[in-house]
Amino acid sequence: MNQQDGRFANGSFVTGYDFPGDSRAQAVMDWDHDGDLDVWQSNRTSPRLRFLRNELNAAETIADQNRWISLKLTGTNCNRDAIGARITVTLANSDQPIVRTIRAGEGYLSQTSKRMHIGLGPAAELEAVSIRWPDGSTESIDGLQTNAHYQVTQGQGRAVSWQRPMETTISTAEIHANLAEPRESLRRIVPHRRLPMPKLDYVDAAGERQFVNANAPTLVVVWATWCLPCMEEIESFAQHQADLSQLEMDVVLLSVDEWDPTDPDSLQTPFAALKKIGQFLNQGIATDATKTKLDLLQRNLLSRHRPFAIPASFLLDAEGRLAAVYQGAVPIETLQADVQALTLPDSDSRDVAVPLPGRWFVNEVPADVMSVVEKLTTAGLLVDAFDYLEKNLLPQTNSASQGPSVWPVEQIASAYLEVGVQAGKARQPRLAEQAMQRSIQVSPQQMPAFAALASLFESQNKWADALNTYQSMLQLQPNNPAVLNNMAWILATVDDQHIRDTSRAIQFAKLACEGTRRKVPTMLDTLALAYAEDGQFEMAVRTLEDAITLAETQPNQKLSDSLRSKKIAYEEGRLP
Repeated sequence: MNQQDGRFANGSFVTGYDFPGDSRAQAVMDWDHDGDLDVWQSNRTSPRLRFLRNELNAAETIADQNRWISLKLTGTNCNRDAIGARITVTLANSDQPIVRTIRAGEGYLSQTSKRMHIGLGPAAELEAVSIRWPDGSTESIDGLQTNAHYQVTQGQGRAVSWQRPMETTISTAEIHANLAEPRESLRRIVPHRRLPMPKLDYVDAAGERQFVNANAPTLVVVWATWCLPCMEEIESFAQHQADLSQLEMDVVLLSVDEWDPTDPDSLQTPFAALKKIGQFLNQGIATDATKTKLDLLQRNLLSRHRPFAIPASFLLDAEGRLAAVYQGAVPIETLQADVQALTLPDSDSRDVAVPLPGRWFVNEVPADVMSVVEKLTTAGLLVDAFDYLEKNLLPQTNSASQGPSVWPVEQIASAYLEVGVQAGKARQPRLAEQAMQRSIQVSPQQMPAFAALASLFESQNKWADALNTYQSMLQLQPNNPAVLNNMAWILATVDDQHIRDTSRAIQFAKLACEGTRRKVPTMLDTLALAYAEDGQFEMAVRTLEDAITLAETQPNQKLSDSLRSKKIAYEEGRLP
């Protein structure tokens, strides 16, 4: 609030503006034509639109003494809206003129009404009103009264009084008559690029595990016996079997009914329900992993994530790529149109994703396969994440193509590494090793994958493999202290006589300490251990004394205590 003394005050509370929302724009105007200004606000958060009506009662407040004038300008020798025109109002009882300019925008993303509302203050009397039009001409307007609306056209030298429109009443019947027909509940989502699908497995009526094999256009329908819209949709499929056959597509019905693997009868419930409706070739109960994958896929397509709801259907092309997602029962006509669109080339698939035709001014975007890998990894579906990488991203590392679907090899390698790290945490060492090896194959220069693989080998007591991995790291970084230190520890402590070599351990440990200027106590600890394992306890004690001195300068009491305990053992000529 302008205090007219060079200072401003925060008046949001007293004026009713202190909303906890995130506003983006506002337009100020006399919306109800009662002489005071009202405000429309648009917000990023709810409510998206807010109207603030000025409800000061002119008969009961100081507002009955305040005066105003409202002018709507029309240009003839300049732009029609008179954008840029300057209005100067001179009052009989004031030496300070009031100046207002017509603008096309006010503030951030805002445009106020082009009707200029000018507050004059209490007991104001007009002395003169002049307008400087955008073409440079100046015009004086006489005969104006306060508390009135006027229209001014350039060059006429006068203002025309303007009255607010008469209020009209619209009946409820007229409102309903003009309402659009309610839209169907179907939400159809078409990706801009067809998305490769992970493997979807289910349990058939015999209790055997099966997979969705999309060798032809395939509709995967997710349903349940307790879902009435689901049953109605399946009945519609049964009634249109001939139409579906003409489309040369497969329909796979996957139930999400709960069942007990130890109770064979509970398995048959959804199959019995389908048998009452018609004959369907491919049907089964979705596994928990499949339900998770389908949920991840439908969330992957939109930035606004919604809970997975049924009925839901997933249309796959003959290559097993996701072409459309239907949330709700899908009409046969919609399905027919989308199946026919599967014959379009990939470059035209994004035209199907938008409701209106047009020309694109942005380049094609690739299918977001990397996001699928990340979501599968986060969900703990590590085998699926690895298989998805192998099928959809590994081939790109050997491709000379520079098209929009090619992902950087470093990003692909990082995805493999993350799968390997998570597999190691999940105690899946075989998968972890396979993923880490693949990460190194894709990007041989990345040290983190080598380090993770060496650590994995150590956790499995595969000392020779760990040493070989560290040797590969030294080829990339010959003097890496951490690598040298780890190799020294293995060579000094492992019981396998084919690996144990205390002389080399001392050599590597010395190099590690020299590479860190003997400033890292843990590396001095490794060197002392190598000396002790080699029987050189006096050297071990001297080295450990240096380590203890360094450790005491660090806020790590546990390390200091550990080093002192080892020193006592070395002084006694024994290993700790």
